Amino acid sequence: MDRRDIHRTMSEEYESRWSAGDPWAGKGDAEHTARKNERQREVLAGRRYRRTIEVGCGNGSLTPILAAFSDSVLSVDIAASAD
Repeated sequence: MDRRDIHRTMSEEYESRWSAGDPWAGKGDAEHTARKNERQREVLAGRRYRRTIEVGCGNGSLTPILAAFSDSVLSVDIAASAD
């Protein structure tokens, strides 16, 4: 497989997952996400970044947290349906 084949395969896979809704939203997901986000804030506390890139941002739940610690954030996902 070359890079284009890998990109196409991954894009199709994640697009199919996201087109049916958030594939990671399950029972108890809100609690897990809240704990995870709080842990991210703790890890980043006292830090400041000029630029941050979030690869595989999914629904963007982490993006506002990263924005609080960065002057600029770029969030990207391979699936267009991930929003």
